[in-house]
Amino acid sequence: MAPRPPERIDLDGADFVLVRNRPRHAEALAAAIGSSIEHLAPFMPWADAESATSAFQRTRLTAGDGRWEADEEYVFLLVDAADTEVLGGIGLHRRIGPRAIEIGYWLRVDCTGRGLMTRASAAVTAAAFALDDIERVEIHTDTNNTASAAIPQRLGFALSGTMEREVLAPGEAGVQQVWVATTSTSG
Repeated sequence: MAPRPPERIDLDGADFVLVRNRPRHAEALAAAIGSSIEHLAPFMPWADAESATSAFQRTRLTAGDGRWEADEEYVFLLVDAADTEVLGGIGLHRRIGPRAIEIGYWLRVDCTGRGLMTRASAAVTAAAFALDDIERVEIHTDTNNTASAAIPQRLGFALSGTMEREVLAPGEAGVQQVWVATTSTSG
């Protein structure tokens, strides 16, 4: 067991790695978001022109360092093997209650359909269950975002229910599916 996840997660045979997002990734992250705004905006309320600037990302990533150190969230970037190009992002967020953590993710438009996020989500789920205090991992997906919902299904998460929530992005239905894996159902 560990108090926090590793800052780098290598995946066997993958042409990408997961690394803790850092201010040094600001330019590559802004470029990845900028190339995918139309793809991301329907389900990601943060996907806008400002989020595609290096200055905005540098500020955001610097603040993220503090949240990692405070054990509030652990955000990783999917990067190419050389750690120069951002393919997407995935995070573990402590916002759903004790002994539980939520995974959130996004992928650059030209990286979809290749299983990258499924592999990244499996690795991050394993890292979450390796934490000292985690017994439940959740993935929340809007019912309109079928591509995002396919990931927890492929990983064996159970649909525990749905809940209404405020529509935050134009593609959302406002009905969120809650996918759950527990220590008794994983592995």
